[in-house]
Amino acid sequence: MVPGAPVVSHHERQSHVTFHLLFPSQDDEPVSQMYFDGERLNEKDWWLSSALPGTTDVLIAKLLPWPSDLEADLQLVIFDIVTLWR
Repeated sequence: MVPGAPVVSHHERQSHVTFHLLFPSQDDEPVSQMYFDGERLNEKDWWLSSALPGTTDVLIAKLLPWPSDLEADLQLVIFDIVTLWR
């Protein structure tokens, strides 16, 4: 399921999923976003373009064909989240 594009401060953003990582021993709340390949607003998104140089490709999930012929109209998304936290 790809979420609908939200409107933030009168500006449309592309479809994305926001992850808030909660660690009981930390006061910080790291946040990341997963974007979807092929979204028309990816190139204009401020948050995506503010990522460290060379890292935007790991924030964009590729849409893959569903592995079964039974659900031909579905797509598969694989997105890895790796955290380094002390």
